[in-house]
Amino acid sequence: MNIDPQDKLFCEIAIDLGMIKQEQADSALEAQKVDDAMGIAKKKIGAYLFEMKVLTREQIGQIVKMQEKVDTSTGNKTSISKSSASAPAAPVKNKKEFDEVFCPSCGKPIKQKAYMCPFCGVKTGSSASPQISDGSSSSGKKNWTVTLLLSIFLGIIGVDRFYVGHNGLGALKLCTIGGAYIWWIIDIILIATKNYKDQNGNLVEWEE
Repeated sequence: MNIDPQDKLFCEIAIDLGMIKQEQADSALEAQKVDDAMGIAKKKIGAYLFEMKVLTREQIGQIVKMQEKVDTSTGNKTSISKSSASAPAAPVKNKKEFDEVFCPSCGKPIKQKAYMCPFCGVKTGSSASPQISDGSSSSGKKNWTVTLLLSIFLGIIGVDRFYVGHNGLGALKLCTIGGAYIWWIIDIILIATKNYKDQNGNLVEWEE
């Protein structure tokens, strides 16, 4: 099979940029050769490297731009001159700001709090992943002193339960007049012994 000069140039640029190895280029060319032998329409070599998960679309676009520059400046579609190859040989250094980190997949600078890389789409594993808030826990932990006072003075009508987000239990406590006073007393004991939990399962504790 005669190798298309543009495909050969594409592979040479990709190798010089350090994006692929010679073995990977040979494998892609061999796959192209097999397709040609089977009468399957040949694709560009970049498509084979993408299917092999060696290159990303962004990298392919970068190589194609370099290829067009080489073709325009030298008119040579079969090889890269030393002057042309020397420029892209060293990967472009990506500068990052103080609040950025490099993506572990594509190496582009992204925000530290980014959940996903905007360039390659890979999840960064950042602790700042999107949070879906129901609006009930936005105020954080409930104050232990306030909860205890509400339970003592207004707990009989379920105000303490409403305060920590247990709306259903608060309504039930209101309708039963503090569970015939028994539930009211139990809640006071639970709060005083710091075994009382809010709607998120967090213990309502004294915070110094």
